[in-house]
Amino acid sequence: MMNRSTLVSLTAMTAVALAPTALAGYYANITGLGGSQSYGFVGFHGTTNEDDLFVWDSSISGSPVSGDMGLFNEYGGAVLSGFNAQGIGLYVSELSGNATPEFSMQQGFQSSEDFVMTWHSTYLTNGGGFLRLAKFDDYTASNGGNQIGSTIDCATTPGPVTLGATVGTEYYKLFYASWGSGPVLQPGIWMMNASFVAVPAPGALALLGVVGLAGRRRRS
Repeated sequence: MMNRSTLVSLTAMTAVALAPTALAGYYANITGLGGSQSYGFVGFHGTTNEDDLFVWDSSISGSPVSGDMGLFNEYGGAVLSGFNAQGIGLYVSELSGNATPEFSMQQGFQSSEDFVMTWHSTYLTNGGGFLRLAKFDDYTASNGGNQIGSTIDCATTPGPVTLGATVGTEYYKLFYASWGSGPVLQPGIWMMNASFVAVPAPGALALLGVVGLAGRRRRS
């Protein structure tokens, strides 16, 4: 169970500490979409004394693109980072043995250039979960538009994967969910971490090759 000093120290964690880490390179020109295409949810179940039914002891929800979402109480602590060009992540700092948490996230985004996605995901015990990515044709449509191509299931697809730029109203949608039970001991774990990096242009790769060759010649 978390004490008050633990809660204070966890609450003081910054967005910089929570930011996902991308592959070596530079970040892609990615823009997160808000509204109905994006949401995040972090919740801890409790139980009623009378009928032992699960009820929401506490929860927080919102749009991941808008910033970090943190929830800390006697059951534990978790933070879903805001979405940006680096990516998005879910960090669980601690869960007590009687905690029954549920995490979910949907984030829509566009990219003006080809990019590489890498990821890590894990799920709670005695439950389940998934991390998936799919492309859709129209983020302005009330139903989210129609899917283009196949869904990438990160549990069965070897990563990283290279993805194409979006055109017009096309967009990608990243889905994550995990549910089950604790405990998670300090210092905690990253439950999910998705990162993006741009695909270097051929000219940039050639320049890197020239720089590397020059460096080897100086050392020889």
